Amino acid sequence: MTNYKTSTAQAIVDAFKKENVEYVFGLTGSHVLPITDALVDAPQIRHIVSKHESHAAYMAGMYGYLSGRPGVVLVTAGPGATNSISGVAQAYAASLPMVHISGDVPLNAGNEAFHGVDRSDFLHRMFADITKWSVRIERPADIPGMLSRAFSLAVSGRPGPVHVDIPLDIVRATDLDIPPYQTSPVEKQVPSRALMDKVRTALKTARQPLMCAGRGVMITAAETELRTLAETIGAPVICTEYAQGAIDQDHDLFAGSISEWTANPMANELLAEADFVLALGMRSNTLLTAILAEHGPPSIILVAMDEPGTLQAVPGLAVAEAADTKLFLSQLIEYRDEFHGSIDSSRRGRVFQHRKAYQKGLTLNMAEYTDAKPLHFGRVCMELGRHMDKDAIITAGVGHHSIWAREMLPIRNRESFIQEASWGAMGGELGAGIAAKLLYPERQVVVITGDGSLLMAVSELVTAVESRANILVVVLNDSRYGIISTMQHEFYDRSFGDEIGAIDFARIAGGYGAVGIRVESPRDLPEAVTRALESSTRSSVLLDVVCDHRYCWPDRPALLAAGMDAMGD
Repeated sequence: MTNYKTSTAQAIVDAFKKENVEYVFGLTGSHVLPITDALVDAPQIRHIVSKHESHAAYMAGMYGYLSGRPGVVLVTAGPGATNSISGVAQAYAASLPMVHISGDVPLNAGNEAFHGVDRSDFLHRMFADITKWSVRIERPADIPGMLSRAFSLAVSGRPGPVHVDIPLDIVRATDLDIPPYQTSPVEKQVPSRALMDKVRTALKTARQPLMCAGRGVMITAAETELRTLAETIGAPVICTEYAQGAIDQDHDLFAGSISEWTANPMANELLAEADFVLALGMRSNTLLTAILAEHGPPSIILVAMDEPGTLQAVPGLAVAEAADTKLFLSQLIEYRDEFHGSIDSSRRGRVFQHRKAYQKGLTLNMAEYTDAKPLHFGRVCMELGRHMDKDAIITAGVGHHSIWAREMLPIRNRESFIQEASWGAMGGELGAGIAAKLLYPERQVVVITGDGSLLMAVSELVTAVESRANILVVVLNDSRYGIISTMQHEFYDRSFGDEIGAIDFARIAGGYGAVGIRVESPRDLPEAVTRALESSTRSSVLLDVVCDHRYCWPDRPALLAAGMDAMGD
């Protein structure tokens, strides 16, 4: 294929077209104006203008999670790029495919260049540690090849963000002789024959197998394969905190989650009695793999979600190998006829009774707060769960609101409750909700947030209105950085720097063109929830619920014990 005459900007947009890019998330600026202008003549690509660059990255990350294709971010040089760092780091931690493109100062810029610091390759170097690949384009002819590799690398192996840095003099170049764009193949990590044989051997002899699902199950869309294997071998399934939804929480074999923050007595009990644990889609050498090693048997096999060459040693595990979760499970299921042995089936009933008792304990606990004023976080989420559509998409932030939402809302699949991974940035849930609604305009999208998180993101409510992404934002408004306040009191018996002013978010929403509804009394909650959900079919809605920061995270052992006692009666 012969080269063709074009500009840098047009070559970039041509690459977007070849990669079937639907959305470009970002905030334009002087160092990317030619690219923005070229997008005008590409109506098949929507440019979603965020109000802060970090939220453009959160939007792109959620697009990547839900679609399995790279979300595209376009930001300008200097602060435009650095503003987006938290969203890019979030995508890296959560294994979300993203192609992040930033403008930059000219190749040979000196000191005090506009939007620059003294090193002209500053952005390229800064993004290197939070991306799979950071590249600085120094020749226009390299654009097709570099972008093709970026789009491929973002979804190959362990998915994640890729950064492409384009200096201003390259961005502005015209009348260029550019090679035509060609897409690059996606590379999946194929499980080795040795790994497959070891797992098959273990499953043939195991009487009490246990499965642990990590986020990689959902990133590779392997939920069906996970459920099929669990049902075949009769193994209970525990999930990591950020992998809830890998199996329906109402499934007979779902035994809850493991977390570094809260204890799960049933998970620990199953780990202690298991004679084989198959861990899937978890990163190596994390606190969660350490929990497995501490409480589980020595015969743990980890099918890890790591890049080739980055797998780390995991003390206490028998085998750890990086492989694509879906590929591994798909291949393993082909041998399902081998695994019908003398597997202990009594655990299914125990898992069901445990879950039933815990739900009973939660219900009893919430009954104490039916008329509480200010409202209880869990009470609000329980009401939401009663009225939301079964296929509603939930995005949640970090804090007390997400802890109670995770306990009280029904989590049926990978879209029922989507939360940031270990990076734990506040405020990203609003941008994530916008991206979800853009992808699925016919479905309910509910954003669960706290007042601290919302203050970091509230300007993106304007983006929701402008892009006609009609979402419902539920803010649990307790005038505190609640989880920090709780931790301070736990560790120091006092708190400091944790207060937030009494803010009427419903009034703010009205000023942005959204519908604002404020709830201060528990008796008004049911009607407010139904009105908010109904109104969100026509416009973006913010439901501002006045809550109390003293309602801390749930005590699992205590709730379980209360439920067991009640069921015993």
